[in-house]
Amino acid sequence: MQSQHSRKNDERGERDEDEKEAKSKYSPFRSSLSEAKDAESTILLLQSKEKATLLAAMEALSKYASKSKDNVKILFDLGIMNNVLPIIEHKDLFTQRFAAKLLVEMIAVPDVTTYFIESNYLLHFVELLTIEKDIFMQEYFSAILVRLSRNPYAAALLANHCLNMNFLFDGMQSSDPDVKKNNIEILYNLMQDPVAAHKISKTEKFNFPLLYQHFESLYPEIQYLALNVVASIIERSKDEDIQSLFHETNGVEALLNFLKNNEWNNLHIKALRILHFAAENPIIVDKLIEIGSIPQILNYIEHVATPKLFVEALRVIVHIANTSNGRKTRYNDGHNQILLKLFVMGLGK
Repeated sequence: MQSQHSRKNDERGERDEDEKEAKSKYSPFRSSLSEAKDAESTILLLQSKEKATLLAAMEALSKYASKSKDNVKILFDLGIMNNVLPIIEHKDLFTQRFAAKLLVEMIAVPDVTTYFIESNYLLHFVELLTIEKDIFMQEYFSAILVRLSRNPYAAALLANHCLNMNFLFDGMQSSDPDVKKNNIEILYNLMQDPVAAHKISKTEKFNFPLLYQHFESLYPEIQYLALNVVASIIERSKDEDIQSLFHETNGVEALLNFLKNNEWNNLHIKALRILHFAAENPIIVDKLIEIGSIPQILNYIEHVATPKLFVEALRVIVHIANTSNGRKTRYNDGHNQILLKLFVMGLGK
């Protein structure tokens, strides 16, 4: 992962050098934009055919937009969208990058989200992300789609009109952690829509093991999102095929292994909640019993750090213990005394 990050940093360095060279040839800006009238004049420069002028104009506009949402609103009201959107498909890659970066700044404002949805740009961004090879453009396009997919109406549109959700699972395998994170977050956002969730679960490249891999990511945000996606799937889906797939791909084992690492205990509650939801399925309960998970969970409860984790882990055990096979195991393996001890411990927490 470090080498991948290094490669991206090298690419950033090359990009910065190119930008400096371009701006040294021609830069019409002596200072950052401070007033709306300056922004309006700069927007007009986005129609320039000169690469250096375009780069300088977009850099100034990006800085202006990044200062406040009020500035973004001013740019939007000045009609910047009609000028900047064509530039994301400019023949020059660095010019494309600046345009996409500016759009990422712009989409922080609800008016821009609404504009993209009503102007049918939503599916266009999906198409651009699907075919894009440049890692920076992938980052920017996926960041835009993260914002858009948080909107319930946008998520519903994607569910109904996006013919292929495979791009999300391709993006999750990116060498770049930002692109990876963005695609997992888009996936999570879409999972909140029942139609989208069903469509994603049936897509050709739907991949539980890929999500399990991200449980052990070096990046906590990626771990958190991957756990949230699996939680959404298991909690919401009563589809027997999905439940069976979770079982067949060793989802239970992946979660139990995750619980063994105390460095991740701030995320353990997510894993325990997934196990609790999964244990509503008798097949999963049998799996938990079969692989000997009960002693592991009981031991976890005895040494758990916080009351919340204690309660969540105990809920899993109680759920298992209340099934017919769970009762047999509890009796045959002598777990009743341990459970009684844990209940007493729980009263003191």
